Amino acid sequence: MKEIRAYSASLDNLDAIAADVERFCAANGIDGGTCFDISLCIDEIFTNIVCYGYGNDKSRKIEIWLENTGGAAQITMRDSAPKFDPLTDAPEPDLCNGIEERSIGGLGVHFIKKKMDEVKYARRDNVNELVMSKRLKGVP
Repeated sequence: MKEIRAYSASLDNLDAIAADVERFCAANGIDGGTCFDISLCIDEIFTNIVCYGYGNDKSRKIEIWLENTGGAAQITMRDSAPKFDPLTDAPEPDLCNGIEERSIGGLGVHFIKKKMDEVKYARRDNVNELVMSKRLKGVP
């Protein structure tokens, strides 16, 4: 089952997105820990697109596709912001210094790389497309 939704680029939509992810997880029998990881990663990428890609322009849209492929939950996020590959363009986060000494940013992409089993980026027809996959527990 694939669900595709377009959200306006507003942080006010984070609660609606989290609720949609929870509904998707419940409908597909996805456990709470996996659902949390999916929601966290979507939240991080959505926030980055809104704040940095679109500069808080609420008239812009972000598509989120949720799909159960049988062995994994696949999340596709699409936006028309300037080209940005979070896998190569985002700076590496400072994980060595204490929280007070760290500069802000970079942890969202770090979470995605750690929480997801596979992450791919592509730029097609002036659209950024990030595809994240999380293997489902109990599925070989």
